[in-house]
Amino acid sequence: MHPAKEIHMVKRHLRLLVVTVACIALLGGCASKYGAQTTQVNYYPQCYSPVAQLRADEDRVTNSTAGGAAGGALLGALIGGLATGKVEGALAGAVAGGAAGAVGGNIYGKSQQRENDRRLLASYAAQLGEDSAGMDRATAAARLSARCYDEQFKKAAAQYKAGAITRQDFQDRYMEIRSGLEETSRILKLTSDHVIERDAEY
Repeated sequence: MHPAKEIHMVKRHLRLLVVTVACIALLGGCASKYGAQTTQVNYYPQCYSPVAQLRADEDRVTNSTAGGAAGGALLGALIGGLATGKVEGALAGAVAGGAAGAVGGNIYGKSQQRENDRRLLASYAAQLGEDSAGMDRATAAARLSARCYDEQFKKAAAQYKAGAITRQDFQDRYMEIRSGLEETSRILKLTSDHVIERDAEY
C-alpha cells in the first residue's frame, strides 16, 4: 500500500477509536443522573448515607463500563494486529473490542446494581415503614435521607433552645441539613417547598 494511503487509513481508524471512546463515556454516564453532590457532610453522615450509596453504585456501573471498554480495546487491538499484521488492523480491532467491552461491562455493572437495588429497597422500605411496591431504590433512599435530616433539624433546634449548642453550631448544622434536603429534593424531583418550610422554622 502507498504510504499516503496507509497514513490516511490509520487516521480514519484513529477517528473511529475517538468516536468509540466518546460513545463509551456517554454509555457509562459521565454525569450523574442524580446531579452533582452539593452536600458537604460534617455532622450527619447517617442522613447522607442512602444517597452516598446510590451514588457509589452509579459510579460502579460507570467504572465497569470503562473497564470493559479498556479490556475489550486491548484484546481487540491484539487480535486485529495478529490477524492482519498491520496497524490499521490493530486499530479496527481496538474500536470493535472497545465497543463490545463497554456494552459487556455496562450490562454486568447494571446487573450488580439491580441486585443492590432489590436488597437496599427492602431495607429502606422497612425503615420507612412503607410498602416498597410503589417505590424505586432512588426514591426510597432520598425519602429516608430527607426524613433523617428532618429528625436531626428538630434535635438541633431543641439543643439550641436548651443552650446545649451555640447559635453558630446550630447554624452550621442547619446549613448541612438544608443542603441535604435540597439534594434529596432534586433526586425526588420535588419543588423546594420543604426547604422553604425549614427556612421558616429556622
